[in-house]
Amino acid sequence: MRRGKRHSGFLTSTRCLLLGLTLVVTVIIIHLTRLGGVTDQSGTNNVRFIDTYGSSHGLMSKFFSGDKQYGKGDIVYEKAPHKSNEIPSKLYRDQEKHPEEIKGKVPNALVTSLNITKQIGLNTAAKRPPPTHYITINFKGRLGNILFQYASLFGIADKNNLIPVISQNNELRKIFKLTTKTTESTHVHYGKQYVEKIGCAFEPAAMNLGPKTNVKLDGYYQSFKYFQESESLLRSQFTFKDNIQKRAAEIFSELVAEKSKTAKGPVTYIAVHVRRGDFIHSKHISSYGYVSPGLDYLQKGMDMFRKNHTNCIFVVASDDLAWCKENMKGDDLVFVNSGNSREMDVAVMSQCNHMLMTVGSFGWWTAWMINGQTIYYTGYPRPGSELAKQIVLEDYRPPHWIGLP
Repeated sequence: MRRGKRHSGFLTSTRCLLLGLTLVVTVIIIHLTRLGGVTDQSGTNNVRFIDTYGSSHGLMSKFFSGDKQYGKGDIVYEKAPHKSNEIPSKLYRDQEKHPEEIKGKVPNALVTSLNITKQIGLNTAAKRPPPTHYITINFKGRLGNILFQYASLFGIADKNNLIPVISQNNELRKIFKLTTKTTESTHVHYGKQYVEKIGCAFEPAAMNLGPKTNVKLDGYYQSFKYFQESESLLRSQFTFKDNIQKRAAEIFSELVAEKSKTAKGPVTYIAVHVRRGDFIHSKHISSYGYVSPGLDYLQKGMDMFRKNHTNCIFVVASDDLAWCKENMKGDDLVFVNSGNSREMDVAVMSQCNHMLMTVGSFGWWTAWMINGQTIYYTGYPRPGSELAKQIVLEDYRPPHWIGLP
């Protein structure tokens, strides 16, 4: 009898132990499954994060983060805060708060990236060796063009584990707080040159150059697909210099102050960029395929925003301000005075919540920096034109932007 009781007690203890182990294993499996749901290894050595738009965010090295550790997993999309006349601005972000507190103010994609980074808490680039070779690009064109070139250089460098470098005298260094190394400080021989085939198309070959050769890029590289995986850190690169940011905040506040104070409830600010100029007045450029939409498109776009948002204020900037003031009517419009620098117009419009653009890379980048809802003109480029042959539209326009004829 005693032996039987001991044997029964032993079995009971064993069952309890097995039950406990089963519970522990179950908890571990559930935890790993959740992590697997928010990360995508994609067969590579570095972890990438999936946002609500379906794009993944690759983590860059210390050459962009300013940190001595590679790939420090703290993605921060930070724009300098400002307050003026207590008028809300999209550029006013308190990134130090917990992401849960700023939902609704910050795009879901950014909140997702911040949450996942904190959740994993790893040095996400630890499995990738430090980059040892360099990549640069031949800059050409105006502000919108060189923004594309820098962004694509940034993304291509990240994908190939290369160190991007640009000249100390590059125009963008005067506008943004870039942290890239300078070509003057590196003095390297570029053993490979990659020349794009089409100016507004994505070429996957550029993302497979490899990490073992210094590379020089040549072309316009006007596709968001080159840098969509590095978007979060690229946004931190495109932070305006303090003097530009401060002046833009002042101009914006002065523009919208009166209408904002009389609005009944929260205000939604929509930037409107109207590109006309040579697209309208140059026969050579127009015949090549460049077009600018008329008043009917602008009216449809503004009406769509009015329908979906309350207390809209449209902040209009243009290279033909006289045409805009003569044709664009409404009590909810304000006009950015001509005479500002190109970068100042971008900085002012970037403080809006959403974007109604016409055509051109200048308006494209303003929309990207605003990072809200974007409406674009579907009639660009002119169908069948030479320009249309140089643009792959699905590579040029992000899929969540909204097209209107």
